[in-house]
Amino acid sequence: MDVEQLRERMRGFINTDYRAYAFEISGETIGYALVNHTSKPVYLRQFFICRNSRRHGYGKLAFEKLLEVLETKNIDIEVMHWNNTGYAFWKSLGFKVLPLDHNVQMLVGLPVRELPNIMTVSR
Repeated sequence: MDVEQLRERMRGFINTDYRAYAFEISGETIGYALVNHTSKPVYLRQFFICRNSRRHGYGKLAFEKLLEVLETKNIDIEVMHWNNTGYAFWKSLGFKVLPLDHNVQMLVGLPVRELPNIMTVSR
């Protein structure tokens, strides 16, 4: 998928029940989340932190701020079965695994802490 195809795909999501959230530090975008608010609990479709911003605690911070903005403690995510790094990340945040056929569904209920920037999701 090239950049223009990715833009079109994102426009398609945003024109439905999804809302996008950008994560910024000092005016620089370091990632984003794509959330479906009609699902209960809310569903986190995509969560992305730029490669050069990983391993600095920004992912955890962004997630916690997201939960705060969404005003929820519960969120639903799916992690592709081949995404070991993503699986480890979500597990470190307290997500529990519910096995599915091809992906790993993970659910969490976290206390929202006051941090500079972060969020939460469920399905």
